[in-house]
Amino acid sequence: LEEGRKAKAEQAGRDKDVRAEGHQRKIIEERMAALGVKEARIRAQAAQLHRLASDMQADSDAQREALQRRLEEVVTRRNGYMQQIVAKAQATAARKHPSGEDEGAGDASLRSSRGGPDS
Repeated sequence: LEEGRKAKAEQAGRDKDVRAEGHQRKIIEERMAALGVKEARIRAQAAQLHRLASDMQADSDAQREALQRRLEEVVTRRNGYMQQIVAKAQATAARKHPSGEDEGAGDASLRSSRGGPDS
């Protein structure tokens, strides 16, 4: 009878251990599932950040190219204006000194190269 109670107590202890192991296994599986969900969420966020960074880089490149084109347009326009101003100045100088081209042209070029009053 004593051995029967002992055997029942041992069996009850083993059953308790099995239940505890099952409970621990269930907790571990739940934690693994939760970690899997977190990992998936983090991967999705990382992919979203990567797409966002890529989009921002593309926008930055497009803006840089647009600014470069705009700068080139402004420089071209400025150069055109400068050429017009020089042409008008030369035309005005030619009208002021039409007969002295042989002597005056040389003098005008010397004055402009030296930074004289006509330049």
